[in-house]
Amino acid sequence: MDGSIKYQYLLMKLSKPISGAKTNLYKLRVGSMTIQVNNEKDFSNALKSGEESIEIVGDLAKKTIRIRATGKVAWGIAIGAIGIAAYSIISIPVTAPATGGTTVIAGVTANLVAAPAAIVILGGPATYTAIAIAVASGGVGALTSLRKYKEVSRTSNSLILKRR
Repeated sequence: MDGSIKYQYLLMKLSKPISGAKTNLYKLRVGSMTIQVNNEKDFSNALKSGEESIEIVGDLAKKTIRIRATGKVAWGIAIGAIGIAAYSIISIPVTAPATGGTTVIAGVTANLVAAPAAIVILGGPATYTAIAIAVASGGVGALTSLRKYKEVSRTSNSLILKRR
């Protein structure tokens, strides 16, 4: 799988047409299949959509293990730092032209202050991954939902998580 959600398309005959429907082609999710991801963007999408089961492969699996191994207090500190860093990254392209570049300086300053706290807790590569997931999803909500998954299996190159 390429990380995208797989769907089956079914033609359905309706006794009454749905108002505004131009076709009778419907997309239905296939059972409770495991979605496979290998990058932060696909992982973020899987978390946001509340997938039942997610298989993380490659280097992303190792970083995810590190993120999940964080205790509750350390997680609270790290998620705050990641949220500040992600927000400063997300806000730069939108406001930089209007402010003459002052937002870029503020964003870099916020990252210099916030990122070290997360790096100390998670380590550099895991912090980068966590920030990338937060930026891809538009905030830390996807990372917070990661805590709702339990580890089902782990190999040297993959991690399978299932929603609790």
